[in-house]
Amino acid sequence: TTVYLSGVDRAPEGPVDVSLVADATKYALGLGIGRVMASDTTGRATTDSMSMWLEAMLEAAEENAEAIGLHLHDKHGRATGLAVIAASRFGITHFDGSLRGLGKCPADTDGKNGNVATERLVYAFDTAGKTTGINGPLIIEAAEAANKLLK
Repeated sequence: TTVYLSGVDRAPEGPVDVSLVADATKYALGLGIGRVMASDTTGRATTDSMSMWLEAMLEAAEENAEAIGLHLHDKHGRATGLAVIAASRFGITHFDGSLRGLGKCPADTDGKNGNVATERLVYAFDTAGKTTGINGPLIIEAAEAANKLLK
């Protein structure tokens, strides 16, 4: 079972207290939830802010990186890089993505806050030497097919 913590970096109202993220993580895992997904739903996370909440979540998860995952939005074009950093520095191995980055935050007002594209994640992880088990050319083909369907 997976639970999502939305707005772990910043809520529409402002920054989120990292201790609340840690407490929610500990509570969820204590209930027997298998994975807690940190969702940067506003797409405003930076390397520093992500490091703070991932460190807090990992401490709450007793350093079990398998219990933590990421759902990133790509408002400022940082999501792919943040995912690679999360994998490399923190051992995170579970990431949400969507073909072409389809989908967005309900609080998005400018239409620029889509999900991170699965094909970008696969390419970035492959380039960084992180095995995904996903066929890169096939995921690109799927994204191109989705693009044609949506035109």
